[in-house]
Amino acid sequence: FPVDCLKVDKTFISGNGKRVCNPDIIRTIVNLGHSMGMSVVAEGVEALEHMQMMSDLSCDFVQGYLVAKPMSYLSAGRFLRSYDPQRLARDLDRNHNENEASAMPAGLKELVGFTG
Repeated sequence: FPVDCLKVDKTFISGNGKRVCNPDIIRTIVNLGHSMGMSVVAEGVEALEHMQMMSDLSCDFVQGYLVAKPMSYLSAGRFLRSYDPQRLARDLDRNHNENEASAMPAGLKELVGFTG
């Protein structure tokens, strides 16, 4: 069976709360996936630091509480129909400014699909 996506388990991302476990391991997994022609998704992205790390490591996709909480398939359909990367980037930027006193890095905006 063909495989076209490699998932980085959340234990590698947030093994100890908000701290990223080991960026070298994550980098190796991302590079392995890319070298095999796969896209890479990181699960368990729950903090801006996680999102920044995934952006820095060229991870293709993220999933986790930072983007959305688990939901039913009906809620997921509504979420996808109303998904607005501009709004998500603004929300992340606002949260980042409140927590970090600096603008959200451009790589994060690109990762969530912000174009403005």
